[in-house]
Amino acid sequence: MTLKKSILYSLLLITLLVGGKMLFHSVPFYEVILKSYASLLGNASAAFLTLTGNPSSYELASDALVMEGGKAIAIQNNLALKFYVYMAAILIPFSTRNVQSVLYFIAASIILFLVAVARNAGLILVYERMDNLVMAVSYLFRFTLVWWAIVYRIQLHTSLTKKFEVANQRFNERFQISLRSLLFLVLVSTSLMTLIDQYLIQADTFVAESLSALILAFSENLLHAFNFRAVIDGNYIWLGNVWVFLGTPCLGIGVMALFAVLILIIRSHWINKLIYIALGWIILIGMNAVRVVYILHHLYKNGDYTLNLEAHDLSNYFFYSVVFILLMIYIYWFQDINFNLKNKWHAT
Repeated sequence: MTLKKSILYSLLLITLLVGGKMLFHSVPFYEVILKSYASLLGNASAAFLTLTGNPSSYELASDALVMEGGKAIAIQNNLALKFYVYMAAILIPFSTRNVQSVLYFIAASIILFLVAVARNAGLILVYERMDNLVMAVSYLFRFTLVWWAIVYRIQLHTSLTKKFEVANQRFNERFQISLRSLLFLVLVSTSLMTLIDQYLIQADTFVAESLSALILAFSENLLHAFNFRAVIDGNYIWLGNVWVFLGTPCLGIGVMALFAVLILIIRSHWINKLIYIALGWIILIGMNAVRVVYILHHLYKNGDYTLNLEAHDLSNYFFYSVVFILLMIYIYWFQDINFNLKNKWHAT
């Protein structure tokens, strides 16, 4: 791939990743494509459920996939059409093996469709509290497919493979895993954090109860510092007649686990890693308390939830940004601090 093609290809991928949603909605006949795909996916999901002994049907007009004697779900808000576009953009442009790349794209599209069918069937069959688990697993499969496509595309070009190997060698000087493994970890991190927050950590465990109490106590003290009297009741914190419930998925355990993993894979002294992980967790817990205070104060002042953007989701992006900044601080400063107290003691 020439330099010009590489630049154009990179710009294409960046544009899709950054402005993907807006671009998808501006595509001509987008609604027609959406409805057609929804009809195909809905009927295929209904057929699969029926074949497995769970008679079902899909109605496009009401967007309802219904199982007889069971629950109904809407599917048009979770079609994940963007993944087909991602796969096409990664596999096809400027390929040196056009036929092979197109065949791989077709195979990937079939897998994406089957994952969507399995997801819909899972959402119909499981209890409601398991819905997020089904969604997380489906995204885990999708992003694994994206990772495979990226690896394939790198291997397709000799010059790109050589550059990647050089970058990987430099990367291995600082990290204990390969650059390819880190790419996979980054792609599936959101799904893994959802699995941790929603299912691996239960509400009645010591970790969840202790962390919830700590965050709420921190929130209460912050409010008290600004002359607001808050009351903690279990996992609830009240301010006047409004409240915020701090559920297990909101504790940020997934983000804290991701932060710890990223620090642990860096080649440096264990004492530096452990101290920095503890410091990072304190910062993340404090940020979570600030989020609780912000939402509770907003409710107290406005009487209802009038935020233009979802504070929970918006703050997640901020948390990820802070984790990245903390990672950079560790790599370029904190890991070089000498905490070898024994040697310092003998030196004196």
